Amino acid sequence: MEQYFVTVIIPTTAEKLREKGIKRAVNSVRNSSDDPIRIIVVVNGDRFDEGICLWLKSQTDISYEYLSKPSLPDAILHGRSLVETPFFATLDDDDEYLPGAIDMRLSVINESPDIDLVVTNGFIYRNDKEEVFSSCLENAALMPLISIFESIWLCSDNALYRSASIGVDYFKEYHAYVEWTWLAYKIALDSKKIAVLNQATFRINDTTGSLSKSSQYKNAFIPLFKRMLAEKPPWKVRILILKKMSAAYHDQSGHELNAGYYQNAMLSHVKSLFLPGGIRYLLYSRYFFNLLSLKRKLIKQKKQSIKKIEPDPQSNTCLICGSAKLRELRAQAHDSAGASVNIIECVNCFFAWQNPCVRSEEESVQYFKDAYAGKVENVSDYFNENRKKEISKLEYDFISMLPVKEKKLLDIGAGAGIFAELAAKNNWFVTAVDNAIDIDRFKNNHMVRAIKGKVEQLIKGELFDIVTLWDVIEHSTNPVELIHCAKQYIKNGGWIVIESGNYKSADRLAGGISHWIYQLDHRWYFSPESIELLLKSSGFSGFKFSDKVLRPDWNGSVNYKGPSSLHVLKSIIKDPLHLTRNLSQYYHLTKAKKWDYSGMGIFTIAARKHTDD
Repeated sequence: MEQYFVTVIIPTTAEKLREKGIKRAVNSVRNSSDDPIRIIVVVNGDRFDEGICLWLKSQTDISYEYLSKPSLPDAILHGRSLVETPFFATLDDDDEYLPGAIDMRLSVINESPDIDLVVTNGFIYRNDKEEVFSSCLENAALMPLISIFESIWLCSDNALYRSASIGVDYFKEYHAYVEWTWLAYKIALDSKKIAVLNQATFRINDTTGSLSKSSQYKNAFIPLFKRMLAEKPPWKVRILILKKMSAAYHDQSGHELNAGYYQNAMLSHVKSLFLPGGIRYLLYSRYFFNLLSLKRKLIKQKKQSIKKIEPDPQSNTCLICGSAKLRELRAQAHDSAGASVNIIECVNCFFAWQNPCVRSEEESVQYFKDAYAGKVENVSDYFNENRKKEISKLEYDFISMLPVKEKKLLDIGAGAGIFAELAAKNNWFVTAVDNAIDIDRFKNNHMVRAIKGKVEQLIKGELFDIVTLWDVIEHSTNPVELIHCAKQYIKNGGWIVIESGNYKSADRLAGGISHWIYQLDHRWYFSPESIELLLKSSGFSGFKFSDKVLRPDWNGSVNYKGPSSLHVLKSIIKDPLHLTRNLSQYYHLTKAKKWDYSGMGIFTIAARKHTDD
């Protein structure tokens, strides 16, 4: 039996799209030392891939653990509780150790038994560039408490801990989303001896779904600073924390103002002023009130301007933003071989619509009944039940991040009801409405009420925490009426969730007139900004966009990085007769680099109903 001196804990969700990263992380641990290392992999949540889990279990140097709760800090805590070696470290499943990393850290920590942990430098790989993790890492040894507020010196990949000094208790009562900052604070507050190795031993592979880009991460800092103050730090550190809190309130004020929470924004601004360092935000007050006045005026104008959207053959302006910059195109219908659709497109906000509509409402209802029943030939795998289950998992993960008081959900356009089933399994009371839904499917499911028909059949006054429209709004005969109808069933402070194809995406531009988004049953084509404008005009705010496409096979970036010059050159050589078309496409794809969410062919947005409506 091999004797281990170091344990490395790797938490992971073990999803299929993370397979490459997980195997890279494991192999990097093996190459980090000349001696064998015990690897504990803690799979957490229910999104794991069976193949990846089987691979992990088959590895002789890996201890496989599973937690049903999807939580990175809990996975690390569980792994730490199993450590039996003198030293331990952690590694994210999409990051990697550099060759010899553990041996380099061991050489430092073994210099003295008084050293409780060693922190090292490394690289962050983002946007095809490599950056140094920290430019002032030495301060971690000289003044660890103060340096936390200048540049964080601890992360998931850069430390080796002495097990006898950094016990399990340090990983309990973690602070979600900023757990490493909190851990560094506790370690420094306890005067643990920190050694610094200013050499690169790891690489962080920054990804689009990183929690550090999420709103939860940004919102975690004010509670963190309050928790730090409760520990009664030295007065110099206390002043630093209060200054950081002032800055955090200032940032929060800006976010709340943009989201339409004006009273909250004002309160956060006032709090920022009355904390140490807050005087620097005094001039912001004038800007704040000017911007507040302007935003209220714009919202009032938008509420008055968008009443009802109807395709008008005589209209020479956009039905959403009012712009006169329109263009007409003929596109191939992806859902019907040989058919085509006529599209009117707004160049300003990238909202588009069919004109005239090819299918009637009755024909659309029949089409979806036949598609879900398997009677439509050459239909997209979108209607495949197994694929719908995979999509529903991602959709559920998104709604589960939305704060709600209860768990009551209305799914409009529920299709076969697969998402409704999943939500019900997670203790949501679900009302699923669709013209094509099979009511018999739910006759023994007391958590789901299935309604075959329209949402108007619901009792007036019944309210829900969340109303979902998964791939529905583009099929509706009138999007504004649909949103207003959905709104009357949402509690004050509740959420509407809309998913739709992104008309303002690089994927749609690259696909041209044969892109999948063009379908006989797609009457409307939205960009993220046009749907946001439509929701604002309907009395919604607090917008949250998903940072990934809710499809199991998507592994792209939120923002498009730009077209390949080599690719366009090959296109020109292959098809010289369409030189103008290829160059035009390259030009427009270059512009797409500046668009928000341009890397997402499908987008999802959540918006909150104003509490004063």
